[in-house]
Formats: sequence, C-alpha cells, structure tokens
Amino acid sequence: MNRINSLNRKENAVSPVIATILMVAITVVLAATLYMMVGDFGTATAQNLTGNLVHRGNLRFEISSLQIPNSAELSDVEIIVLHEDGELNINGDWADDEGNHIWNLLSDERMTTSTRFDLTKYTGGEHEFDGSNLTYGVWEIEEVVIRIDGYGGVLRREL
Repeated sequence: MNRINSLNRKENAVSPVIATILMVAITVVLAATLYMMVGDFGTATAQNLTGNLVHRGNLRFEISSLQIPNSAELSDVEIIVLHEDGELNINGDWADDEGNHIWNLLSDERMTTSTRFDLTKYTGGEHEFDGSNLTYGVWEIEEVVIRIDGYGGVLRREL
C-alpha cells in the first residue's frame, strides 16, 4: 500500500533556494517600480523664464510680460553683465563699499510681471563698474542677462 501512495505522489514544488531568489527579485522589481512612480512627483521641472528685457538708456531696463507665477525675491535674481573679456555676476544682494545696492529695483524690492530697474556705479572691486558709461573697468558692456533661481533659461539684451 505504501508503494502505491508513493508512486501516485509527485513532487512539483520549487526548491527553497529558487523560491527565495524569486521572492527577492519580485520585491526588488516592485520597489523599483514604486520608486520610479512616486519619485517623479517630488521633482518638478524648472519652468522656463520668459518675458521681454527692454533697454531704456544707460543701464536702465524694464522687464515686461515676465511669466512667473509669484514675484521673485531679490536674493533669487542674478544679473550678469557681459563684456568683451568675460562676465560680471551681480546677485540680488550686491552692494558697493557704502552699502548701496549695485542695482535698484524701481518697484517693491521684488521681480514681478512688470519691473523696472537701474544698474548703477560700483567701485568695490578690482574694476569699477559704471552703468552710466556702460563700462566695467576698461571693457565696454555688451550684453545684460537676467537669471532667476528656480527657472530655466534667461532674459537677455544686447547693448
């Protein structure tokens, strides 16, 4: 009788080692899939900076049609003055030796959908920056670029 029972019983189970490997592989694939799905929600792509940068004479500018949902803090704004030998980066908190800001927003200390600003004289570095003469040291200023943290792209204006 035992012989009959042993002949009818077939062992179709997977070995414990293979079963463990399969369970670990499935868990890793599910975790990676979940990470890919949820991980994309946390990283927003930067919105491109769009608008018009208008030169109003000397280094007086107006930004119009700036497409940002909220106004940008002064510390988030960087103005880059390009000259024939390189560039001068002017961050929002740039000030001369007397504590005067190198650029003055003619609005409420924020970059908004329509903002006017002046670049003024700076004497606190190796070279003197003079907005009225459009010079940085001995170099003539060729272009002004605006970059805002959190946004891709720039606004630029050749002079």
